[in-house]
Parts: sequence; C-alpha cells; structure tokens
Amino acid sequence: MGASLLGYVSVIALFGAEFLLPIYLQFLRGQTAFETGLILLPMAITGGFATILAGRLYDRMGPRARCWPSALAF
Repeated sequence: MGASLLGYVSVIALFGAEFLLPIYLQFLRGQTAFETGLILLPMAITGGFATILAGRLYDRMGPRARCWPSALAF
C-alpha cells in the first residue's frame, strides 16, 4: 500500500508540474510559447537522461534498492 501511494503521489506531482507550469509561464508571466519551451527544455532533457539511468539501475539492483532513496529525493 505504501509504495502504491508513493507512486501515485509522485505521478500526480510530475504531471501537475508538466501541465500547470507552461500555463503559468504563458498566461501569468507573459512568456511566448517559444520562450516557455526554452525554459522547460532543461527539465525535458534531464527527464530523458534520468529515465535511462533509472532503467540501468533497476536492471543492476532491482526495485527495492531504489525505493527509499527515490522517496527521500522526492
């Protein structure tokens, strides 16, 4: 139950940021769509590399070794 709840909260936080941050930047801060894309580009690139790294760590150590450090980092 604990891991499922943690996963649910993590997904909601991630998708909430991905959805609301561009709206905030464009409508409240007055950025153009291009400027918003440039601001969010480092987050997208970092997410791509983190996904590759997480897959390799999962293959090497298994799921349990990554649960607590991920939860603490979040």
